[in-house]
Amino acid sequence: MLQIEDKHTRESAAFCDAALLAASISELEVKFTDLIRSLGFDDYICTSCMAWAEEKRVRVHSASLAVEALHEYIIADSRYNNPILRKAASQIYPFDWSEAEFLAGLNEMDQSFLSIMDEQGILEGYTIPLHYAGFPVSALTLISSQSTIPSILTWGMKYMISFVVSAFFEAYVRLSGTDQAGENDNSSLIVKKLTPRERECLYWVSKGKTDAETASILNLAESTVHAHVESAKKRMGVHTRIQAVMRAYFLNQIHA
Repeated sequence: MLQIEDKHTRESAAFCDAALLAASISELEVKFTDLIRSLGFDDYICTSCMAWAEEKRVRVHSASLAVEALHEYIIADSRYNNPILRKAASQIYPFDWSEAEFLAGLNEMDQSFLSIMDEQGILEGYTIPLHYAGFPVSALTLISSQSTIPSILTWGMKYMISFVVSAFFEAYVRLSGTDQAGENDNSSLIVKKLTPRERECLYWVSKGKTDAETASILNLAESTVHAHVESAKKRMGVHTRIQAVMRAYFLNQIHA
């Protein structure tokens, strides 16, 4: 079992293992929905933003929303008309819709979009950008009909959410058997093999250790650990260390 050392260890580790073993997308979605509802969210929207240059509509992989709300979320034909997807395309770190920095960057049309979401009963959202080499920019948003979500999003919960969302993405790609072109293969998951040191460093990342803590454990310089993690990210074709951990885990390159 993958181990993550915070107060949500059991829930996140159990989901990561369940995602790895899921036999179908429907099974995966049920498990993911059960988990996010146990955290206080209502549902989720997982979108893949396809071919911006050709202005094709956002492709929705998974959603459990009312038709009206879903339509309002994807009605724009490009990320530039949806402030959530625009933000997700421009950064790799998660954000919630009530963050001062996010709200400060909204124009009048963006504010209208959020007002429409409010009218549809979506009062709060927490969005996790998904940037993977070989895939279009994606974003998974956890949504809530309550406006109290920011107050319960502790560091530990945010860390856990990043892990389980990465696991959800990896499992979804594996089960759908599609690459960025929509063909029936997993060519986008073909990555380079990690070195022994890279595997060691990612192992400790999976346990919530910082570069400094990992350096102390492995008797290495902190800068050396950081370099190994950055190298592992490149080999895995991802942009964050958590995504690197989950991809390596799904590819059987690291173990608990």
